[in-house]
Amino acid sequence: MNWFALIITACAGAVLPIQGAINARLGRGLANPVLATLSSFITGTIALLLYVIIVRSALPNAAALGRVPAWAWLGGLLGCLYLGIMIWSVPRLGTATAFGVAIAGQIILSVVLDHFGLLGLKTHPISLMRAAGVALLLTGVILVQRG
Repeated sequence: MNWFALIITACAGAVLPIQGAINARLGRGLANPVLATLSSFITGTIALLLYVIIVRSALPNAAALGRVPAWAWLGGLLGCLYLGIMIWSVPRLGTATAFGVAIAGQIILSVVLDHFGLLGLKTHPISLMRAAGVALLLTGVILVQRG
């Protein structure tokens, strides 16, 4: 087990509710979740651009770009969709419920992607333990929502 990767990933997940609350406030301030999403992505793009400049990352050549499947460019679009929905849902559902439901959706689809090895992923077949984990997660979301 790679504990470092688990801890860093947990930390990355831990900042998402903070991001959700910040972006929800931005959405209320701008009175528009789409503009809040755009603002968030602009800020992130500027930060990433500065990082690329500071570390002098090598840019890919045309051949490398051509080897990337067309569907692989949809990640940014999906990120916009996710962020816009979270900006909209956090004020309506609360941070815990909104993220609980989002995480449940992530886990359910992740199990399907793993089971079938979709999108070029390594296959990790569904097992009784994985199914039980999904069931427990869904139970947790219901308990959080009703609490």
